[in-house]
Formats: sequence, C-alpha cells, structure tokens
Amino acid sequence: MFQVVRICLVLLCLKYGNSYANTGQESGCFEGQFQCKNGQCITDSLKCDTFMDCADGSDETFVECYDIKCNEHRCSYGACVKSSKWCDGKKDCWDNTDEYEFDCTNDPGLFDRKIRGKCTEKTYTQFQCRESEECIPHSKMCDGVGDCLDNSDENIEVCVGSICPPGSFRCAYGACISKMAVCNHRIDCLDGSDELSDLCNEMSNKTSTEDWYIPSWEISTTDKSPHLTAVSTSTVQPPEFKKSCTVIGAQLRLRTLYNGMPYFNGGTVSHQTTVRLSCSQKYALQGSDVNTCDNGDWKAPWAECVNTCDRNSIINDPSIQAVCTSNNNTIDCATDPLVASTRAIIHCAKGYTSTISNEELKCKTNGKWSKVNTKLSKLKCKPDCGRTFDTVKEDPWLVSVFQRISNNNYIFRCFGSIIDPFYVLTVSNCFSSSSELPTDYTIVLGNKSVGFNANQEHGYEVRNIAKVDLKTFKPLAILSMINPFILSAKERPICLNDSQSSYNTKAHGNTLGEPIVENTEQVYSLKYIVDENSPVNTRMFTKGIKRLLLQHVLKNSYKYEI
Repeated sequence: MFQVVRICLVLLCLKYGNSYANTGQESGCFEGQFQCKNGQCITDSLKCDTFMDCADGSDETFVECYDIKCNEHRCSYGACVKSSKWCDGKKDCWDNTDEYEFDCTNDPGLFDRKIRGKCTEKTYTQFQCRESEECIPHSKMCDGVGDCLDNSDENIEVCVGSICPPGSFRCAYGACISKMAVCNHRIDCLDGSDELSDLCNEMSNKTSTEDWYIPSWEISTTDKSPHLTAVSTSTVQPPEFKKSCTVIGAQLRLRTLYNGMPYFNGGTVSHQTTVRLSCSQKYALQGSDVNTCDNGDWKAPWAECVNTCDRNSIINDPSIQAVCTSNNNTIDCATDPLVASTRAIIHCAKGYTSTISNEELKCKTNGKWSKVNTKLSKLKCKPDCGRTFDTVKEDPWLVSVFQRISNNNYIFRCFGSIIDPFYVLTVSNCFSSSSELPTDYTIVLGNKSVGFNANQEHGYEVRNIAKVDLKTFKPLAILSMINPFILSAKERPICLNDSQSSYNTKAHGNTLGEPIVENTEQVYSLKYIVDENSPVNTRMFTKGIKRLLLQHVLKNSYKYEI
C-alpha cells in the first residue's frame, strides 16, 4: 500500500507544480524565454535543467519536461543532467534519479537482495513483490500494469531508473507505455500521469482551463490496492521459449527494447531478444553495446566492463584545469572514458597560484588515479585574492545584490564582496527577513545600482544564489552561489585577514554592504562592511568564516586552499 501512496504523492506534486494560477501577463515573455506559471520569465535554456529558476518551480515539472531531448542523462521527470553530475553522491534531480542506487552501486549483490529477494528457484530473472511477496517475471516490472498485489512492481523506488525506448511514453514514476496509449481517456500509467489535464490539453490544442475527460470507471481502476494477504513465493510461469542467454559480468547492465528495467549479472534474457549494454558507474564498456540472444548464445562477441577513473575530481573543481590523453591522443576529460593508462595533466586555473606548475596523474587498472612523479609535492591552488588590475576600473570583488519585486523587475538592495569562488559576504540588513527565498535575490557583478527588468536587455552579468544565511555570522550575511565565480581580472575574491593591524583604509562610501578594505603591498584585504548604524568589523568573524569555507572545500575534495 505504501508504494501506491508514494506514487500518488509524487503525482500530486507534479500536478500541483503546474496548477498555479497565472497571475502574470498572458504572453509577456520575449522570444527565447519561458513563462513560469506565476508570470515570471526566464531564459528558455534554464527550463528543465534541474535548477528551479522559476520562483514557483514550474520550470522543473513533469508536464514541462517529459518530452525534453537530452544529450547526456535525464531525470525521471524529464530534466537534463550532465554525465559529470550522475552518481556523484549529490542530488541534482529533485526526484533523485541521478543517484538511483542500481545505476550508482558497485555492489553486485544489491540486485539479488532488492529485486530477486527469495525468487531464485527459476532460471529466468524474477522480482519479489515487497509486501505480498509473490514472484513475477522481471519483464513485467515498470510496464504501467500492477502485477503485484501490492503494486510494488510499479513504484518510483524501482522504476525511477528505467530508460524508455523510442516510441514509448515515460510515466511520471518511470514506467514505460506505448505513446499511442497517451491521452486516450484511459489510464495506462498506474499513477495516471498519461492522462494529466495540462499534458493532454496541450497535446490536443485545448485551453489549459478545460478538464481532461476520464470516465469514472477508469478513475476507479487506479485504486489497485486490495487487502494484502501473505502468500508463498509462488511464480507466474512464462510461456515456453527456446533457450535463454545468461548475462555475464558483475558491472554489466542490459536493457531490452521493451522493458526499461536493467538486467544484471546472472540474469537471463529470452530467445530473440535484442539488448543494449552499458556499465555501472565508474566502468566503461569495451565492445559492442548491442547484442541479441539466439537460442542460448549471443550473436555478437560479448562486451565487458573495465574500470575507469573518477572524472568529477578533475572537471568539477573550479580551481584547476585538466588535459587528458590516451594512447598519445588528446581526449575530452568530461565525456570520454578515462580507462587504464589515461593521463591527466592538471594545472591551476586562471586566478589561482601554486608552488608547482602542474601535476600529472595516471589512471591505474583498479580505477584509481596515481601521481606520475611521487617526489613532487601535491598540487594546491590558492585563489589569488585581493588583486586589482589597471585595465579594470572597479574592484573585482565588488558585487551588487538585487531583489525581485515583481515578476521580472529587480531593485538594488546593497553591495557585497566575493570572498571565495562560491561565497559572497554582505550584511543581514540587506534582506527584509530571514524567510526570504534565495530565488527572490540575485547577484550582479560590479557597482550597479540601477534597477533592471530580466526580460529586457540590461548588460549586467548576473549570478544565481543557492542559499542565504542570515544567522551564522549575524550581523553579517553569507551567500552561497549555485555556480562558482570564474576568477579573472573582473571577478576575484577579496582577501580575509584576521589581524588587527591599522593600515590606511581605501576610500569608501556609505552604501549598505559596501566593503572597507586595506592595502598591504598591493594586496587588498577586507576590514569592515558598511551597515545601517556603523561599519561591522569583519575580522571578528574571519576565523569562523574560514572554517566554513574550508569545510566546503573538503566536502567537495577541491584542490584550492583557504
């Protein structure tokens, strides 16, 4: 029963995300923009990118994203996610598809424990229903039909990682049904997501205010949760076929053209079934990715999975840049398989300094990186903070904080200072209350106080805020960013110094949040921040702020130093 409840909750969230009253203008967005349900306009490219850029989250819903085409990976609800974010231990899809345990695990026993359960007597792969405990063929999972008495073969926990073939429709919880069954006034997805009013009205070119008609007897069929009784692990015997083929390889994953769920090591595939092969996270496929079972034998030579080295540590760190080579050919560190013998030459990115010029790593057969020259010290890249440049008029650490006051209009609130590639420091009085959402504010590089409309050209360089912390260092406010600042002559942190020396401060004004800095040997460090009553001595908080920044660096295994 709990699986049905969870599916219903997910569906309600999906519908709710698309049922806000349109309080804004009917067509107030320009070409190349997407209008949120609340009237807000955002760039088209921000829709279905895993980030809720609309204040109401309507850019990241099943109805908006279900038919999006993705070049790399996709969340269950449809948004696109980069390969580098897949199985990296952090939830990027709000439905957690990118951390689906069967895709991300290296534990070969997980499949037996959570899918087969006690259903191990038959030669063909089976699934044990969660509460009712009967056994059903693996091929009946995630097909839109509840074959288990408890419907546990059709829930988001097991279906979220399924991949639907061309010509099919993916239900909100992950099941695959025929496209011909969508919006036919009959519920084919167990959660009813193939008959959502918003989706079907759009397909039928009807107005969004019309209710999509579904016969009452169809609606009643979604209540497929009869009283459960304990039964033995009896099986539903499939029809007789010729010999099946066995899946060989602990890290190998197979998906057929008709069933989105993966087959694992030791599982069997029926005669005349064509499968597509892939590998679990941290492995790469060597050999053909397509094969067909022919009466117990595979038609093509069997491919295998080989260890690869982790790419996230060399491509997601803003402080470094990497060049990868394999067999004396330059390859893409972000997309190409980093197999054994691959070499990565790493150096600090612009705006960072180090005591050594670069570090060379080699991928070993066990999937671990090792230093080529162990005598050299480890590469550590330190932000080259507090520097100014004659070619840039403004201080590169100065930013402006703007607040959204209507759908697309922003007004200036205060100044702030970049103190780290991921953080900005200002004062709490810049924000009206602790309940303000980060989506209500935005960061603009430089000294900019003129308000702007997000739908019109404004020339500002805008950065999005992930979190506003008004309590930890009160009366200061620390803002964490969604994406890091890319250090340059125009974009660079101010140094943090906890010494109480008395150098002459650089000239400053009286604007809220404005930094008061001092110059020591042409390197500027932060001393005070202008507040409503009097400047705040930031050096009282420097040690605590540095601890916070260090925790962030260690948590993400970045190479830059604080």
